[in-house]
Amino acid sequence: MFSFLGTAYAVSIRLGPIQHQTPLRTAFAFLLLNGITPVLTPLTSRLLHRLPARALLTGGLALIAAGDFLAAGLDAADRDLTSLILPLGLVGVGFAFTVSSITATAVNTVPLPLAGMASAATNLLRDFGFTLGPAVIGAVALSQAASRVTSALTTSPLNAQSRAAAHEVLKEGGPLALNSVPAASPPGAARAYAFDALGHGYAIGFVVCGSAALFSALLVVTALRGREAAESAPRAEDGTQRTVLTTG
Repeated sequence: MFSFLGTAYAVSIRLGPIQHQTPLRTAFAFLLLNGITPVLTPLTSRLLHRLPARALLTGGLALIAAGDFLAAGLDAADRDLTSLILPLGLVGVGFAFTVSSITATAVNTVPLPLAGMASAATNLLRDFGFTLGPAVIGAVALSQAASRVTSALTTSPLNAQSRAAAHEVLKEGGPLALNSVPAASPPGAARAYAFDALGHGYAIGFVVCGSAALFSALLVVTALRGREAAESAPRAEDGTQRTVLTTG
């Protein structure tokens, strides 16, 4: 959840304050991120009954990671929406697999009387990830961008007036503000430096999201291997067989 909403935030900043694309074009990206989930719901429901939960969760998280790493490699100057189809499509499909299986996985890996606790804990942690995603990615990306543009201005060939004006805008509003000033204004000469710095900073943000998703995939593989091995035994020591939920 941290990875998904962090990705959504990074995409919105890339298309909006960095590239200054229209809201309608920005909506196309969010259609890729969110519109795939309801379309794939029937498929994910069937997969939950046919595949181990570990496989579906791991696959979904791996797809999110792959999409984020591809997004990190996109040129910030590339305004072509078709460039977003593959990376954001992978994140959207991965999210569809993950969000549909994570609650079922949680309730199936604890004793039946604790299923309600597992579901509630999952919802709590999901909301916590949603909250942290934009906050952490924004802090990482903007701090990296601010450092990069400050360094670039120090060695830039800009005249003293433009450099001083750019530093003043940076001080008051950061790299996003400098990237949005009128080109004809004194700090406008530094817009290219802010644009480059923001592209670099949010590329790092995509890498952080992808790394978090990849770490989560490895955690799923490691944590559930022993549990699924235990559940594959036909009977417990007392001779009873455990019933495993198959919640969609």
